[in-house]
Order: sequence, then C-alpha cells, then structure tokens
Amino acid sequence: LEYYLDNFPEDPLILWALAQNYIYLREYDLARVELDRAMTLLPIWYFVFTGGDIHFYQGDLVAAEKEYRKLLEVPEQSAQIVGIERLAAIYTLQGRFDKTVEQFKQAIGLAENIGEVQWITTDLLRLAEIYLETGNPENALEELEKAWEIRKKICRTM
Repeated sequence: LEYYLDNFPEDPLILWALAQNYIYLREYDLARVELDRAMTLLPIWYFVFTGGDIHFYQGDLVAAEKEYRKLLEVPEQSAQIVGIERLAAIYTLQGRFDKTVEQFKQAIGLAENIGEVQWITTDLLRLAEIYLETGNPENALEELEKAWEIRKKICRTM
C-alpha cells in the first residue's frame, strides 16, 4: 500500500483501500478523511456504502441508515442489494425484525432479477436465520429448502 500511496497519491481506489485499512484498525476519523478524498475524485457507489459502514462501526445507526439509503437510488441493482442488506443489518440490531425480513425479501427479488445466485442463496440463509431468531422455524425451513434447491441446481451444472 505504501508503494501505491507514494506513486499514486491521488488514485481514488488507493485512497479507498487506505480508508478500508483505517476501518480495520478502528481509526474511523482517518478512514473518513481518506474516503472523502476518494469520493471527491471518483464518487462511486461502493464508496458510499463504505461511508455508511464507518458510521455503523461507530454506532451511529441513524447516519449509517442515511448513507445506505443513498444506495437505493443508484441505478445498479447490485448497489441496491448492498444497501438493502446493510439496512437489514441495522434493523436486526434494532430488533426491527419485520423490517429485516422485508429488506431480505426485497434483496432476494433484486438478486433474482439480475441472476445473482450467490446473493439469492446468501440472503435466503440470512432470512432463515432471522426466522429462527424470531421463533418461526417453519418459515426458516422453507427458506433453507429454497437455498438448498438452488445450490443443488448449480452443483448439477458443474
């Protein structure tokens, strides 16, 4: 990373990577500085969710939710899925499980639209986990069976 910072100090992806490193070190203020620099140079959607993540890790769920909601306005459905999944995480922490279920169902629908099988199965598993947490084992089993059927189809084609 040092090499790239020395030779490409204004590369937004390098600055984003530096911000990620600061996040891992829990140096959130420094992460924000580097992320803001990257956003100034190249305002792309995954920088937005990184900004939301910084707020999330700092415990500011209101600010994190605001950032993640911006992803819902991005034309790329993959960005919308990431935003929805992050919103689901916030709602889970807040104990708003009905909203969590709603978010995962929406993410699954978008993933189906773009044929992202990995996202579909991952979010089905997350949805099943929420159903288990909220005392709905029948619903959990239904989602797990859906995920299993999808994975079996993939394995058959390999």
